[in-house]
Amino acid sequence: MGTRALGLAAVMLAAGACTIVRTECPDGTDIKRRIYSGGGEAEWCHRGDGVHQGPEARYYENGVAMIQGAYSDGAREGEWTYFTQLGAIWRRDRWEDGALVEQHVDPNMAPDPLAPTDSLVIKLASADPMLGRQVSGGDLEAFAVWYDDGKPRVLGHYDRDGLRTGTWRFWHPGGVLAREVDYDAGVRHRAFREWHANGRAKTDGSYDVGERDGRWRRWDNTGRLVTDGTYRRGKVAP
Repeated sequence: MGTRALGLAAVMLAAGACTIVRTECPDGTDIKRRIYSGGGEAEWCHRGDGVHQGPEARYYENGVAMIQGAYSDGAREGEWTYFTQLGAIWRRDRWEDGALVEQHVDPNMAPDPLAPTDSLVIKLASADPMLGRQVSGGDLEAFAVWYDDGKPRVLGHYDRDGLRTGTWRFWHPGGVLAREVDYDAGVRHRAFREWHANGRAKTDGSYDVGERDGRWRRWDNTGRLVTDGTYRRGKVAP
């Protein structure tokens, strides 16, 4: 166990909580932990600016893992695994920059009734009514990156838990807007739009808790409509 894990364990021992820290954080990040009023626990890794970076895990009251996954720069990334209270896997997801791109649910395994609700989004600060006394303040400071010539490259916000929130904007070199993505708790939600470097529309659509939902259209850089379809919960609607 590393130095920071030992330090956290000592603090939690003094507080009378479980001393086992089970999450290994990548270099340059640190561990955080939250104990819920119902007895469940959550652990996650964060950067010095408070942004989620690396693994996150949440546990049932009996100590069994409920969900294991990871974040990259405050957005869900990679494989997320969901467990029942008996430790059996009932769902696996694959995420890319907050978008759910692949999902497998075991048809023979019903989700645990205590697992997250249908959206499956864990928002740590709002999942437990007892936590209002433990967190304060609003969103973290705005995140902004510029190109060498001073033109904007990225602009967005993180919520107070270090997860992407609201509209994030990305620009092409030269100052043309490239993409606008709406996030909620590190997951794509609501509008998604892209533009070609010449300023013409490229993509227009929306997400519902990480899954494509509603009408999606794509154009080439001459303005010709290439695809036009409708999605429901990530799948093409008939």
